[in-house]
Amino acid sequence: MFKVGDLVRFTNRGHSSYRKYANLVGVVKEVDDIAKYNRGSRLEYLGAKVIVQFGAEAPKAFTEYSLKLTEFSKLVQTASA
Repeated sequence: MFKVGDLVRFTNRGHSSYRKYANLVGVVKEVDDIAKYNRGSRLEYLGAKVIVQFGAEAPKAFTEYSLKLTEFSKLVQTASA
């Protein structure tokens, strides 16, 4: 679903990092699709492991479930298709 360079928002309200990243836009640095297949069947909904950089902080790993594409990224994807 995500690819390198996409702009994303952190949307998982139940995550301990929500308050820190909720109002920021991050850039996807790496996507590990293999991670979604290495999870048990009860955790498949979490999706791929996505490395995201928010601002000047070091990149961090989050699950695909915790992130959402920004409207700008959707527009760019539509225009390039």
